[in-house]
Amino acid sequence: MIGSLKRKPSAFARWIFRDEAFPRPIYRQTWERLRTALPERDACRTMVGLLALAADGHEAELALELERLAAHQELPNLTTLTQRLAPRPAAELEIGVPLPSSSVYDGLLEIAL
Repeated sequence: MIGSLKRKPSAFARWIFRDEAFPRPIYRQTWERLRTALPERDACRTMVGLLALAADGHEAELALELERLAAHQELPNLTTLTQRLAPRPAAELEIGVPLPSSSVYDGLLEIAL
């Protein structure tokens, strides 16, 4: 469901299943705060982005962050939260495998014969 809302986030405001989409009460509270503070289009875009983050496995951590923001009377910034919760790219390890010179193999052949 979130995938289709991501394509048309403004539909969230009138979505029949909107109230069932909130995994915890803090998400509903966040929607109410966004709806009153921002233009509808921006509120919908932010809420759909938050629900997408939650669906990607960050639901509990995001809920804690939304509660912290609500306690400070701050609105969530989707870009900041996405950067904070997105998985960090793994650092590429450079592994060097030194190859022996061919003379080592010649020595092995001499022993075997």
